[in-house]
Amino acid sequence: DCVRWPSIRREQNRESKIEYRRTTYSEEQLQQALQQVKDGASKKTVARKYGIPRQTIQFRLGKKFTKTEKDSNTYLTKLEEETLTKNRHTMSVKSFLDANRRPNPFKVNIPGNSWCESFLKRHPILTQRTSEAVTSASANVSSSDIKKWFVQIENYSNEKGYFDILSDPS
Repeated sequence: DCVRWPSIRREQNRESKIEYRRTTYSEEQLQQALQQVKDGASKKTVARKYGIPRQTIQFRLGKKFTKTEKDSNTYLTKLEEETLTKNRHTMSVKSFLDANRRPNPFKVNIPGNSWCESFLKRHPILTQRTSEAVTSASANVSSSDIKKWFVQIENYSNEKGYFDILSDPS
């Protein structure tokens, strides 16, 4: 029987893995750094001061960089999306698009799951509701059960003297 030892290469590969640093600066700090470079400070000193890579500063100042909004393919304007969030009670995207008759990429004016997820991310006020679990007892309520409930309510309101509330005020 032969005993196998781990190869030296494997151990070297494990030790020499490159760890990448995550960004430790905010967009606001980056904008301040860019402004200082535009005002005449050197890229190298500004990069050291803010802890931002010099290449990042150089790239942001270059012509190739264009700032894009997150989820730029919204298909609805910001005003329309705000209208949907404010009028969330009965308005859905489909009825909104049907009423406004404007071109959009949705089949039969129904947006897909990814668009809906992006919409909910852009508007954290809105939340998805999950329905509660319905027991078989409450799902199988018969009409006689409902009639009994109304009789119980009527008896209770008569006992407490509340039955006058249900009568016509005119």
